[in-house]
This record gives sequence, structure tokens and C-alpha cells, in this order.
Amino acid sequence: MRPSMERSLCACGCGEPLEHPKSRYCRGHNLRVRWAGHIVQRACIVCGEPFSVRLSEAKQKTCGKRVCWNEAITKHRLRNDTELHRLCLAHVAQGGLSQRRFALAAQIDYHAYYRWMHTPNGVLSDENLIAIADLLGIPYMDAKKAAGGQTKSERMAAIARKLNNGRISSGA
Repeated sequence: MRPSMERSLCACGCGEPLEHPKSRYCRGHNLRVRWAGHIVQRACIVCGEPFSVRLSEAKQKTCGKRVCWNEAITKHRLRNDTELHRLCLAHVAQGGLSQRRFALAAQIDYHAYYRWMHTPNGVLSDENLIAIADLLGIPYMDAKKAAGGQTKSERMAAIARKLNNGRISSGA
């Protein structure tokens, strides 16, 4: 066999013979060499377990387990931090429910509930606030106070008053 026809080994160091005589690496092995020096160690922000990640993906903060990812995303995305919000999350965690199942149990629209959970200074309608208060077993007024003291209709009336500068036109 001529030296040019002799099968050489992969340049990544794995020891596998090359499929084609002009190749330097086996299929996919060039990435092993390219990223070898760019691996960093991180600790998961939820469970604390160490994990390896490419330097280009160093923003990754969780180890990749579904539970850790869900908790990190929920903490990052939730913006409306009121007492009622915390009560709802505690009820969800205690019952092992998802946010959707919580909304279903309270018999409210999931999208309205989601919007309230994820919008800064979000408000609930009177009906949804009553339903959540009933599910949590707390009085309506306590739930309203825990939600920030304002319902959607009250917020809309305040905005209308502000836009009209306190002057409401009489229909006459």
C-alpha cells in the first residue's frame, strides 16, 4: 500500500481511522478540538449542582434539569410581586399544580391569570379576584388588599378620571 493510500488517524486524538484520505478529522470531531479550550464550569442557580457549558453559552444559569429550568424561568418572568401573587404561588407549589391548572381550579381564564402574573402592576377583574379568593379560602377584601388594593374596573376608572382631568361630560 502506498503512503498516500494509508489510512491516518483523526487529529482530535480519539484514535479512529479517517474515512477519506484527505480528511483531518472524523465527522463531527473538529468541534471537539475547536471547543476544547472554551468549556467553563458553572453552578446551577437553583439546585447548586456544577455543570459544564461552552463559553459561548456561558449565560446559561441552570444545569438543564427541567425542574431547575422551570423555576428559574418562573422567577425571571414573574413581575407582579404582591402578597396575593405569593399566596397563589404557594398554593400552586403546595398542591403540585401548574399555573394553568390553578386557573382552571379557580374557574378563571388562564390568559387573564397569566397576564396578571407576568405584567408589572397587573390587576385582576372583580370576578377573577373573587374566584381566586374563594379558591385560596380568604375573604374578598383581604384578597383585594393583598393584590395591591385595586381591581381592573377601579384602575380603568382612575385612568378615565385622569384623562378627563376630573371632568366627566354629562350626556345633555
